[in-house]
Amino acid sequence: MLPSSYYDRIVDVAEELVRFTVLTRGHTDQLVGRYSERKDRNEPVVTPAELARIPGV
Repeated sequence: MLPSSYYDRIVDVAEELVRFTVLTRGHTDQLVGRYSERKDRNEPVVTPAELARIPGV
C-alpha cells in the first residue's frame, strides 16, 4: 500500500483494535453474554438499570 492518509488511518484503526483487545481480555463473560440468549435459556436477567442500583457494582 502506498503511503497516504488512508494508509495512516488503517494503521491507526489497527492499533486501536489491538489496544481494545488487550484492555478487554479477562472480561469475556461481560462482553459476550447477550440478553436475548440469557432470556432464551431462562437464566436470571439483570438489566443495566438494575445493575446501576446495586451498591458496589
